[in-house]
Amino acid sequence: MQNGDSDAFLPPDPDALVAVPVENEDGPAQTPASAAVAAHTDALMKLAGVIMVGETLDVVGRPAVLIGVKTARAFAKLPTEIDGVPVVTQVIGEVDAQ
Repeated sequence: MQNGDSDAFLPPDPDALVAVPVENEDGPAQTPASAAVAAHTDALMKLAGVIMVGETLDVVGRPAVLIGVKTARAFAKLPTEIDGVPVVTQVIGEVDAQ
């Protein structure tokens, strides 16, 4: 690829990376990621190998659902997006209560 080609990489628009709050009758507004976490944590925690669910940012800075697992084998059973929100997975290993 040479300079001036129309297929050149363009960085993401920073305005598109801002989380948009979702209207919520039960309390303060939530971002799409926090709404997805609230709605699906119980079901995700029942999946084999899942040890935590939370919020994070994906590789380009968009809000995302974070799913922590014991081993990489659990990745195959996890979704890549939930309610239109990207999912980021991370191997955490065993967690011991202190």
